[in-house]
Amino acid sequence: LELLGFNKLLSNSIEFVIGEKYFLIPVILFVVSTVLCMGLGSCWGMYGLVIPVTLHLSGNFGINPAICLGAVLASGLIGEALSPYIDETSPAITSIGCHPEVFRRIRFDYWVPIGILSIAGYLILGLIFV
Repeated sequence: LELLGFNKLLSNSIEFVIGEKYFLIPVILFVVSTVLCMGLGSCWGMYGLVIPVTLHLSGNFGINPAICLGAVLASGLIGEALSPYIDETSPAITSIGCHPEVFRRIRFDYWVPIGILSIAGYLILGLIFV
């Protein structure tokens, strides 16, 4: 990625979009990583793609890397819980007579408020530490 100039392109794009509001970077990382994890259906695949970029962004914008990495790691939990492609629970759910769609709806009701609280938390951390 470094040889292709991807990190520099991404840094310039983010700086163009958010300007000097660097406190939004942990929130952006959390939301984008969650959506990516939901689409991939694997938190490990998302970690492999996003963590190197996250480390570069945190160093480039002078943000504490622990906050940015925490946002990415937390997004893996929520993204995998909300992903429709995860089939690890389907056999267990169908064996007790519950339809998988009902179970996904129940998970959605629990994890969306957690995601909203996480966004608020990373916004507060960004305001305090950036």
